[in-house]
Amino acid sequence: MKYFPYADENQKKFIAMTARNAANRLSDRFRFKIYDAGPENFYLSFSGGFESYLLYWFIRLSGMFDDGYKIRIVSVVNSMFYPQVMQRIMECADTVLYPSMTLQDVKDIYGIPCFNKRTDGMIHRYQSGSRRRYLMNNIYGTDTKYFRLNNTAGSLLMNGKLHKVSPYCCVKTKEEPLNQYGLEQGKRPIIGVRKSNSMLRNISYRQCMQKSGEFCPLYDFTDLECLCMYDCFNIEKIYPYTRDYYHLEQVADSGKCSHLTGTGCLGCPYAGEHLYKEFPDMMPAQRQYAIKYFHESYDTIGFDYARYL
Repeated sequence: MKYFPYADENQKKFIAMTARNAANRLSDRFRFKIYDAGPENFYLSFSGGFESYLLYWFIRLSGMFDDGYKIRIVSVVNSMFYPQVMQRIMECADTVLYPSMTLQDVKDIYGIPCFNKRTDGMIHRYQSGSRRRYLMNNIYGTDTKYFRLNNTAGSLLMNGKLHKVSPYCCVKTKEEPLNQYGLEQGKRPIIGVRKSNSMLRNISYRQCMQKSGEFCPLYDFTDLECLCMYDCFNIEKIYPYTRDYYHLEQVADSGKCSHLTGTGCLGCPYAGEHLYKEFPDMMPAQRQYAIKYFHESYDTIGFDYARYL
């Protein structure tokens, strides 16, 4: 399957040129950033998703990086992945880790995701007792230079009707095991984040080598560049990334595709409207599990999970 199956000859040439330029940029970053520090001192944080598999392909399969075998492929697994993604992880990962906390413990101690990471972080601090001026400006929107909670979140929070919310589900179930692995092994992570994925990432990622030591070689790659690399180099695609195809006209001048979205854990409230795509793909046990732990957030954001009971 191609992401651009209806491309004409001129468009195919454009796709190939875009892919080669992107691959050369990626190769340069690995050569100048990784070789100096030593490839053996890095590991790929591998989720099995769109961006992380692109990096896996470059490191292990492309032939463009000779020392790719020195970089460990490390994954964290849980029961809420697509079966195809789970299979890919088991086939590709050198090391498989498990969450440092159960979802029930995360829910009881911190709360569950609801709106988005930035909003949930503000809500969690307020629910934990903080009333700092900066936080209150964010909640009330009293100064336009500050981020403001949306009306639904702000109203429910101020009226005491909002359940326990936090953005720490990913932190406790994915990020902490990987960070612990890095500390124990003395390795730094290579991660497949792109600043175009979200507003928060656009603010956070300004260069490929972060001050924290994370190497983010795709940080400024556009949707168009990634899609073109998949097509031009015949990189293997798995479901759900085979669900959609695109026309070049769908990709904006900035290289942003209006339909391309990443995947995380199935059932995560951050998926929003895409939950209606995810729930039919889930196994019955996964649906029950998601509803059990996230139903308060589903009710808040208006997701009609009852149709799947």
